[in-house]
Amino acid sequence: MLKVVRSSITPDPVVEAYKPGPRCFTLVTSLGDIDLLGEIPGGGTYEELSGGAIRLNVFGKICLCLSLSQLIRAKRAAGRPKDLEALAKLEAIDEEQSDSAQSIG
Repeated sequence: MLKVVRSSITPDPVVEAYKPGPRCFTLVTSLGDIDLLGEIPGGGTYEELSGGAIRLNVFGKICLCLSLSQLIRAKRAAGRPKDLEALAKLEAIDEEQSDSAQSIG
């Protein structure tokens, strides 16, 4: 069961640079933190991203999550050290998936 321990509005300077006001909400849960963003720099708004998002069933509810390619673009645009560190891993996963798809097709 997912239990929300606390929630907070996180003033993320990358997000704040694109939209004034609080746009990044962090839910601290028993399963880990969940960031909820109103807009993703380098990615776009919910409306712009939802068409390419993947749909996940989370505790019986359908949630939209960034696709791997959307996440890579967003991490590259953010450019923070933690994003750039994750970027190398994400690109390796993307390459591995592309190689697998080519060998099947």
